[in-house]
Amino acid sequence: MSNDPYHISVCVCTYKRPLFLQRLLDELREQETNGLFTYSIVVADNDHLQSAKAVVEGFEAASNIPIIYCVEPRQNIALARNKTIENAEGDFVALIDDDEFGAENKRIMGEWLTHWVPYSVAAARQLQPVWSQPKQKILRFEDAYDRAKQRFESILQKLGLELPKEVEL
Repeated sequence: MSNDPYHISVCVCTYKRPLFLQRLLDELREQETNGLFTYSIVVADNDHLQSAKAVVEGFEAASNIPIIYCVEPRQNIALARNKTIENAEGDFVALIDDDEFGAENKRIMGEWLTHWVPYSVAAARQLQPVWSQPKQKILRFEDAYDRAKQRFESILQKLGLELPKEVEL
């Protein structure tokens, strides 16, 4: 079994939105992998006039991230997605459209965490441990919560997100 990191083909569909595509490619260029995976990009231009070609060529010239450009002339998102998958070379594929951006996704995730973490903490405080062996040292809620919080914070750090203040006891 190989210890090489997995390779992800980021499959992008676009249709006559070169500015959106440029913004997305710029954000993908800044993707941090921490050595956990490698990635390349596949762009399917769903415009038979190839309105995305110049953007992809500019990105290719200025970046060391491998990128494949292909055209799906029949205007249909499903066909465009299939075209990216046909050209993907990764162990996994990640499908994204040209109007999706990492910073916006981080903002949405931050809002989601701020909203739902307090409910999760409140529910966790209501839990009582059930022990099958009474001779075991009884684990305090605060200790278990601290370990869970550390793991949660580690995951959020890898995603570039802050630990919501609502997590503090």
